[in-house]
Amino acid sequence: MSTHDLTLHQTIEGIRFYFNSLEYRTSHFHRDIEIMWVLEGGMEVQAGGRTCEVHAGEMFLVNSEQPHEIKTQGGECTLMGIQLSPDLIAEDVPEFPHIQFEKYFVNALPDPVYQGIERMLVEVMDQYLTKPPLYELYCKSQMRLFLYAFLKYLPYRVLTEEQSQTQKNQNARLQRLVQFVKENYKDNIRLSDFAKREGRSLSHISHFVQDTMHQSFREYVNLVRYHEACKMMMTGQYKMLDICMECGFSDYRYFSKTFLSHTGLTPEAYGRQLTEKVGDETSYKHNIHSRERFYTPEESVQVIKKLREQYGKGRTENIITA
Repeated sequence: MSTHDLTLHQTIEGIRFYFNSLEYRTSHFHRDIEIMWVLEGGMEVQAGGRTCEVHAGEMFLVNSEQPHEIKTQGGECTLMGIQLSPDLIAEDVPEFPHIQFEKYFVNALPDPVYQGIERMLVEVMDQYLTKPPLYELYCKSQMRLFLYAFLKYLPYRVLTEEQSQTQKNQNARLQRLVQFVKENYKDNIRLSDFAKREGRSLSHISHFVQDTMHQSFREYVNLVRYHEACKMMMTGQYKMLDICMECGFSDYRYFSKTFLSHTGLTPEAYGRQLTEKVGDETSYKHNIHSRERFYTPEESVQVIKKLREQYGKGRTENIITA
């Protein structure tokens, strides 16, 4: 389950690079391992029962099939994202699809290794975007080396078949929960109804929501309503009272309180800010699951030019020899 479609950003099977500016991405999971290199700003990632603050210059790793939520504190975070299929090295490391790294910060690697990785990622992203001859071979070989460094330097555990199946069952339930909210957030939605569907007690499902989404069911529903309201505001076609009712808020006072807590502004003031950005290609796209903007390939090339100036080509052999 992923809340964003990166198909246009994938040019090599098993490897996906992208740049984006992000403020929020709801709890989600995917089979790919994801590495997020923060270039500007900072973000808070909730994964594996932990809440981690990731600052500019740091890289954060999310394991395969691991639910995670990303948000910032009132600003935007610009990052390079790398999604790698476990299949890249599963032939040589058969247990790799079941590996869970226990350290999430890639910059915890030895300094020479991490510095080599920074330079290597800039070079790989450049070839990924410009597609010179044999770029697929180059990118795949470098990403295999990238994962080799993780296995060599980062502690990890291998899940048993039973643990892997439990994780898949939990993720399937999370996906059903997200769909349940998506279909019913405009109405008087109740967690007890979802619990009945799952054949579980309300207490059990309540703990499940808190453990996997790091917030209560009510908080998540209100967050979905907030992002749908932002999406409607951006069009400039609706009255605030209509947005309030359409998005499922119980009354206008609560609607206003929600926007004050998220933005520090009233719905009217925030709506004016959003409509002023309509037509600006740097504005965010809103939906109920995320608030972020993916860079086009052309924009990404410009970012890479700046990163090449900052990091240079250098040598990357020290990724494996430090």
